[in-house]
Amino acid sequence: MKHGTRFWQKKLGRSPQHRKDLMRNLLTELVEHERITTTVAKAKFVQHEMELLLNSAKRGRPEDWAKARRSLFSQERTVPKLMHTLAERYQDRGGGYLRILRAGFNSPGSDRAPRAIVELVNNPKDLRYASAKVHGDQTLQALQALEAAKYRRETVTLQDPRTGASVEVVKLTERGELGGHERYRMTRREIAMHKQLLKMRQALRTYDAARDADGRQAHQIAATAAVELQKRLQGEVKWVLGKGRQPSAKFRDTIGKLGFEVNADNVVVAKDGAAAAAQEGLVRADAPVAAAEAGAAAPAAAAAEADVGPESAGSAASVSIAARLLSQLGLGRK
Repeated sequence: MKHGTRFWQKKLGRSPQHRKDLMRNLLTELVEHERITTTVAKAKFVQHEMELLLNSAKRGRPEDWAKARRSLFSQERTVPKLMHTLAERYQDRGGGYLRILRAGFNSPGSDRAPRAIVELVNNPKDLRYASAKVHGDQTLQALQALEAAKYRRETVTLQDPRTGASVEVVKLTERGELGGHERYRMTRREIAMHKQLLKMRQALRTYDAARDADGRQAHQIAATAAVELQKRLQGEVKWVLGKGRQPSAKFRDTIGKLGFEVNADNVVVAKDGAAAAAQEGLVRADAPVAAAEAGAAAPAAAAAEADVGPESAGSAASVSIAARLLSQLGLGRK
């Protein structure tokens, strides 16, 4: 039996390729939904890799964009969110981007493995922030009641050595009538409540700043999603050509609805008008894709001009429809 193996180095009873696909699936779900429920073993398995991926996204170099594309599925949705929204949200945070919360066990008819909720800190539906808003006052009152039962309060007047002013402070003295076991139990509860209140206060203090950071990058999501969609479609065309076939008419019609077309050289390019919109600044100048050559799709350009996110322009629905059509045509990767 091997001892001392890190959680992210465990095999989880899977082959190397299966573990790689499992990791990509977990990372994709975390970036897209910002909270997933899985087993404790998988939660600790994905935590380390997600931390490294976010540190890489914060640097924003071309190689970091390439790593994001290799690590995630559905790149047209996940890569822009990772490189813009999440990177901006955690720009001033040194680490600890994920939170693991125990959530019981699997159903009795299964393996009864311990389950956990994995979520990104300060996400829009942050569980700790919601708990602080609902149960914060009750937790504080419970702590005050516990301190009243454990300590004897006494007001003492002290003199400030610098100013000489008299200051009244409260001195807490443990009650002598408490037994050893009862004092130990109350001390454990007191420490746990103090830690819980500190975490709640941290969540309340940083939540609003995270929402402001998310809004600062919203205007870049649509244009970057169009570039990532173009790169994915080009990969599909390359895969078809590798099979000795040509893109079908249905495939050309499908990507035409998304604002792209396949030229005579079998290169996916934006339709007329999209490249001019990209030159006006809808695509980040420092992105590792030539904006003037790649351009952006017409729906994405309209969304960027209106300064709204990709959801408002219906790009997510278009991408899902395209994915289903590509799978029906036999153009998706297996």
